[in-house]
Amino acid sequence: RQEDIDSAVADFRLQMVLLVALGIVLLCLIMIVGYQMAFGRRIHHLQQTMRRVSSGLSGQRVQPAGPREIAELGESFNEMLDSIEQAQHKIRAKQEMEDMLRQRLVRSQRLASMGQMASILTHELGGPLSAIDAHAQLGLRKVGESDASRSFLGVREEVRRMTAFIQQVVDFGRGQKGERSEYRPGELIESAIRRARFAVGERGIPVHLEGDAQTKVDGYAFRVELAVKNLIQNGMQWAKSWVRVSYYPHENGILYR
Repeated sequence: RQEDIDSAVADFRLQMVLLVALGIVLLCLIMIVGYQMAFGRRIHHLQQTMRRVSSGLSGQRVQPAGPREIAELGESFNEMLDSIEQAQHKIRAKQEMEDMLRQRLVRSQRLASMGQMASILTHELGGPLSAIDAHAQLGLRKVGESDASRSFLGVREEVRRMTAFIQQVVDFGRGQKGERSEYRPGELIESAIRRARFAVGERGIPVHLEGDAQTKVDGYAFRVELAVKNLIQNGMQWAKSWVRVSYYPHENGILYR
């Protein structure tokens, strides 16, 4: 009957509409899931890497994977980070070079100032020291071999040391190291002990010297004696019972203790 045919056709149409709708829904789900699998996860990974880089972790990189467009985007992002890192390295290297040049400039200015000061010291102190030495010589001639001669000899020795010290300052201001010479550490320490004892005064702290008196070494004797004298003087000022000074060969020089 016509009614049965119309009813069957209507049912068929309804079924077809439902099937088409279901197919569209399934297709949308497949597209959404496929997008998340192919694009969304990669983009999310890229976003996370960008956030870590923006927080200061500049060593982060993207793993180029997924569709070609996403992979190319990741490679471009990595290239950008590499370029930024290289630029930062160049900037740091330039800053370090500028700091080094600035330190050299400051040191050169200080050396120039010390050179000027050394020239003034040489001019202003050279004359008085020569006069003191001349008076000490005259005093030695007058007192002869008496006990007072030791005082005049001490004055001449200190004048000699002051002159040598001024020369050291002049050499340093000119950027020179001075002349090296061969000396005996034992004699140098004995001289330093005498000077330290004179500076300390009546505090009778015994000083024990240990070392081979025949040992010789090449170096800057005046500077070494100045340093050793200061150390011995500090020891004599603060020691409760005694001070021991020893020296012995060590590697390519002498170790003072």
